[in-house]
Amino acid sequence: MNVLKNSIVISVFLISLTCNSQEKIDNITFDFSSARRIPFHSVAIQIYKRADGNSAFAYLRSYPGNDDSEWKYSEIDTIYDISIEKFNNLEKKITLLERINLDKAYEEGADGNTCKIGYGAKGHNISYKFWVPKSETKKRGLDEFVALCEELLTLVKLDPKEILE
Repeated sequence: MNVLKNSIVISVFLISLTCNSQEKIDNITFDFSSARRIPFHSVAIQIYKRADGNSAFAYLRSYPGNDDSEWKYSEIDTIYDISIEKFNNLEKKITLLERINLDKAYEEGADGNTCKIGYGAKGHNISYKFWVPKSETKKRGLDEFVALCEELLTLVKLDPKEILE
C-alpha cells in the first residue's frame, strides 16, 4: 500500500513539475516573401529578449526582388531596441495563434505571398505559415494572425499596407 501511495505522490509531483516548467517565449520571428512583389520582396524580423530579461531588440532584414535602383529603399538591414513591455505584450498576443483552426485557415496557391510567425525559447520553436493571409481573413479565422503580422511590421517602422496588400 505504501508503494502505491508513494507512486501516486511521485506521479503527481512529476506532472506538476512538467506543467510548471513551460518555457517562456524569448524569441519571435516574422518572415514574409512574395512571388511577384519587387519592393519588400522578402522581409525577415527577428525579435529577441536579452539575457538579462529587461529589454529586447528586433533585427530587420528586407530586400527587393531585383537590383534596380528605384527599389533600393526596400533594402534594409538594421536593429531596433524594443522595450520589455512591448515584448511581453507580443508574447501574450502570440499565444492566441494556438487557437487557429488549421484546416479552416489552410489555403495554397502559386502566386501571392506567404507570412510566417514563429516563437519559442531555447531552441524549441513553433511556427504558423499561411499563404496570402489577407485573402478571406475572417472566413479563414486569421484575424489575430494578420493583426500580429501588421503589429510586427509596424514595430520595425514598416507600413503593413505597403507589404501585405
